[in-house]
Amino acid sequence: MRYVKVIRLYIGVGSSLGSGKYKGYGIIRRLLGHVLKADPVRKGSRNRVVRKKWSTVTRIYTIGFSQEYEYLAVSLEEYLIKKLSPNRNSSKSSR
Repeated sequence: MRYVKVIRLYIGVGSSLGSGKYKGYGIIRRLLGHVLKADPVRKGSRNRVVRKKWSTVTRIYTIGFSQEYEYLAVSLEEYLIKKLSPNRNSSKSSR
């Protein structure tokens, strides 16, 4: 039997500056908006589960940029989407 490793890839920018005690932590907004949702079983603001669409995801990798280089994150996202053509992304040439 031959095994084929399936790689599900999503590329996204979390460039929000955050607010309050999370100032500068924009990636969490991206994760909460796309990957995570409130846990319906263990209620509470900090209890999260992976959305069904993302249930096969086993890892999330991030690359951090300081706020002064935020523009590079957007450029890198666009470049990687065009180069790798992940099935969960579409390239937005309007950026």
